[in-house]
Amino acid sequence: MGKFMTDVGVVILAAFIVPFKKDREKARRTLNPTNFVEIYMNPSLEVCEARDSKGLYKKARKGIIPNMTGI
Repeated sequence: MGKFMTDVGVVILAAFIVPFKKDREKARRTLNPTNFVEIYMNPSLEVCEARDSKGLYKKARKGIIPNMTGI
């Protein structure tokens, strides 16, 4: 089996919005589970909208982006 980057000492940080447990479990299975750390964050919608540098929440509120997580 091929080596993972974590097998040679590389630390990888990735941020995703993944609301479904089955999708998070798929990511965990893809890596060595002992090297996978899931961190749950729950900022308020107001904080997310205030930090929205790309204007995605404004577009979601206008209906331009349908089914956006959190709206």
